[in-house]
Amino acid sequence: LYEDIVVSVNVEQVSALTTNPGRLVLTNAMLYFQPFNNIHADPVQKYKLGDLVNLVNRRYLLKEKGLELFFMLSKSLFFSFEAQNDRDRFVVLLSRQPSVTRLEPSNRENMIQKWQDGEIDNFTYLLYLNSVADRSFNDLTQYPVFPWVLKDYTSKRLDLQNP
Repeated sequence: LYEDIVVSVNVEQVSALTTNPGRLVLTNAMLYFQPFNNIHADPVQKYKLGDLVNLVNRRYLLKEKGLELFFMLSKSLFFSFEAQNDRDRFVVLLSRQPSVTRLEPSNRENMIQKWQDGEIDNFTYLLYLNSVADRSFNDLTQYPVFPWVLKDYTSKRLDLQNP
């Protein structure tokens, strides 16, 4: 398979407990991340652009320089770019690739209607709301928030087996 390199940038891959600096390479068919230090078994992580279903611009450390990519089978990757311009340029180039065919545009009214009609459960809707609020499982400073639901607000003692 012949691939053309579209862009190559220095980034940090962000996960809940670590950041891993490396090189993010976009080709016309694949996305590659090569860490500068090998903390994973594979020296290069590879992802098919055809499996990409969503991308969301994120803040990282309160700066608009993060990008979260969602792939089929619920795999997500969070990258912090050196600057917002680098991230924005990368998003434009990524979106233009012919292999990127599954991107699902986020439609707020559509999600609200699905939730109201019972097509999605409360957990899925809360995940969506957290995503819209710029929260990610990959960034502890912006970790998703879920309400603690109780049915008994009057007792002096709560049974946590039956909240």
